Amino acid sequence: MTRKLVLVALALLASVLAAQAAGVHPKGPQPQGFTPFGWGQPIPSGRDVEVVESDGRTLFLRLPNRQIRIGEADIMDALYGFRDNKFYAAVLTFRGFTQYRRLRFALETMHGSADDEDNYAKHYIWRWEDVQVRLTWNMGTGYGNAVYIFLPLAEDGERDG
Repeated sequence: MTRKLVLVALALLASVLAAQAAGVHPKGPQPQGFTPFGWGQPIPSGRDVEVVESDGRTLFLRLPNRQIRIGEADIMDALYGFRDNKFYAAVLTFRGFTQYRRLRFALETMHGSADDEDNYAKHYIWRWEDVQVRLTWNMGTGYGNAVYIFLPLAEDGERDG
């Protein structure tokens, strides 16, 4: 019986190490978008939206009167990015260290430990093949962001952080 448990444990460890070597995030599947949009989905028609910024290829919009919570964290603002009319990013803004801690806990609960962490600078990145989730908090301003990016539609500058 003990030998079987050891073999099972070794098999699980080998699969985790193989997934890490292959660049696969071992903690779960990559996010498929950010509510209410899936990656690559077109700009919604017939929906109440506020255009925040546009430069031709890229458009950021807000969904008015929409309250967002991730876990216990209150999100004060959410911008949705579209490139070439396809959803590729969500930029969430929160205020205060308490909200930062709550959001970090929620992201770690959903996605496991971050792939890159800098606890001193309060900067975390979760990576999958096509998606990155970044969490930052600025002690000086008291504000922070969580950014979801669909890499196939992002420009090089956005991919690098």
